[in-house]
Parts: sequence; C-alpha cells; structure tokens
Amino acid sequence: MILRRALLALIAAMPGLVLACSCGWPRDGLQGQVARARVVAVVRVTAAETISDPSGESDGNVVRARFVVVESLKGDSTSIESLISPISFCGIDIAIGHEYLVYAHDRERAAFLHYCGGARDLGAEGGTRDAQVLAIRRYLAEARPIGERDNWLGVPPPPPPPKAGATRCGQP
Repeated sequence: MILRRALLALIAAMPGLVLACSCGWPRDGLQGQVARARVVAVVRVTAAETISDPSGESDGNVVRARFVVVESLKGDSTSIESLISPISFCGIDIAIGHEYLVYAHDRERAAFLHYCGGARDLGAEGGTRDAQVLAIRRYLAEARPIGERDNWLGVPPPPPPPKAGATRCGQP
C-alpha cells in the first residue's frame, strides 16, 4: 500500500513522464525503416510557420517548415514539398538552421518530423559524421546490413534545441 501511494505521488508530481512519447519500433529497426521509405534525406530547415493541421489527424496545429536538401540518401528528395512536425510530445522541435534526417513514404508530399517515424534533429553542425547517417549510407551504397550499434537505441539522443534563437514558430 505504501509503494502504491509513493508511485501515485510520483506520477502526480511528474506528469511529463507519464505522457512521454511511446512508439512501437519496427522489429527490423533502422534498416527496415530505410528499406520501406520512398525518400531518405538530410535537410536543413530555412523557415517555419505554425499552421492548422492539413491532414486533420491532430486536434490543433502543426509546424510546417521549408528546407534545402543537404544530402539525398534514397529516392527523389525534390518530391518532398515540406516538413511537418506535430505540436505534441512526439513531434520534433524545429530550429531554423538545423539539419534533420527525414523519411517520406508512399506518395507523401511532406516528411513528418516525429520521433516514432525515425526522424532526427542532427543539430546545426549537421549529419556529416552522424553514426546513423553513416550507417544508412553504407547500407544503401554497399548493401552492408545496419547493425544494432548503429540502430536507434545505439545512437545518442537528438540534441536538445538551443534556448536562444530556436522556437516552435514564435512559441517559447
């Protein structure tokens, strides 16, 4: 009974822990994610704005970003018109000038910046030496399997957005 009360007190004190993003990662990991994607690219965000969710899948707004392609790893990167990030605990914060590893599937005209979709913030320095990007390059160029070391859990978490200058389109 004491343990139960302590657990309930912890949950009440830290609601963010309970609402953390929870994803069902594919069993085939990063390699499967890359294989299923129509487009895999590293892009640099040049502008962003908050808009109503065009898909209607969320209850509110999303951030839509314009970008330049830094490196096209797979597919026709010019077919992606924008990046979309939900304003939720699973959406990736968009920072102008940061590079992102993005995926687009099927006939999507937008790449979604969502932790569950494998997208990652590579920071302002970009993905030139990022372990995951390097593993994807090797997999696509040499058909070298992506091992667990380079999979999602073996890669350091995305850097937090910088405090100064980075916003979710005017939101602190």
